[in-house]
Amino acid sequence: MPHMKTRFVLAGMVSLLMPACSYGPKVDRFPPAQHPSGIASLLYVAGDTLDAEVLAVEEDALLVLVDSAGQHRLAGRLARIPFPRITRGRFAHAGGVRRGFFGRGFSLSANVRPYEATGEDLAANPEDRANLQLLSRYPQGVGDELLGRLEAAYGELETLDPDGEP
Repeated sequence: MPHMKTRFVLAGMVSLLMPACSYGPKVDRFPPAQHPSGIASLLYVAGDTLDAEVLAVEEDALLVLVDSAGQHRLAGRLARIPFPRITRGRFAHAGGVRRGFFGRGFSLSANVRPYEATGEDLAANPEDRANLQLLSRYPQGVGDELLGRLEAAYGELETLDPDGEP
């Protein structure tokens, strides 16, 4: 019986000490968790640079809200950018994000850094798309009703043609 009492005491001590243990970055220090916006991105598209928020990640494109653009007339607009048009993309705070076990939730590495990829990388790697999707404003995707509300707020969706201008 004394052996059983020792087990209960040890189990109690462990359960009291477990909340004190933590690993990795905290939510209060992870910028994407501080506001409802999607992650910030810098996209190089057809010789131009677009500063945009990632709203959703689709199978073949990014749905973004463009903050600023050089040559394109997309500043302040909603845009769908097919992966082949993205020469290079830089996504803030997305380098340390990985899907959790069994595709549920996500985990953060201790080194949260930007993630860089080309459109070809995103098209070819579903895991990278899934990781970006977790940090987008609408990780569940954008349905017709939501798209209609976004278009009412930001104007008609511009889709960049894989070969040319919107």
